[in-house]
Amino acid sequence: MNRARESYGPAGLVLLALVSLAATPARADGDKDDRGIAGAYLTTVLIATGPGSPPLVNLEHSVFGPGGTLLTEGSLNLGGANAFVPPPLRVDQLTGYGNWTMQEHGRIALTFKRWLFAGSQTPAALFGNAAVGQQVGVNTVQATASVRDGKIVDGLLTFQFTNLAGQVVFAGSGTWSAERIAIEPLAN
Repeated sequence: MNRARESYGPAGLVLLALVSLAATPARADGDKDDRGIAGAYLTTVLIATGPGSPPLVNLEHSVFGPGGTLLTEGSLNLGGANAFVPPPLRVDQLTGYGNWTMQEHGRIALTFKRWLFAGSQTPAALFGNAAVGQQVGVNTVQATASVRDGKIVDGLLTFQFTNLAGQVVFAGSGTWSAERIAIEPLAN
């Protein structure tokens, strides 16, 4: 993995993953996936911040691939330099890689992981002393949701940040929903 990361960088690895998803053959009847949700989505995550406080909003682009592959990239990646978010969130995150599966009654379950990297405001007390850009931990997200009419709704999620010593330094929960990105006509 390190050799590939050095050769291609994070953007190259994302491109390789997307190319491998695109190379997955479609079924003969034209449906790209037995489960009906394979595709790209705009995802909204509302992270609970406590009683009386508004949730922290995280916008994501998510790709649900045939066979259960999941890629997601979100706006919360600016946390490493943002002194206004809670200290445990002052880390940078890479693209999330994981898997999803269809369950009974039109529900899905998923798990994905993101590497965490030190930013200029990352607290050493939680993540250890690290230079900006050095990996400091992992964010693991687990979620469930209902699937209705091409939308993912009524989703619940939990997450936890662990440092490189394997200690949980932050955990939380929230809700999420996602809508498939529609093919639009060319703009004038």
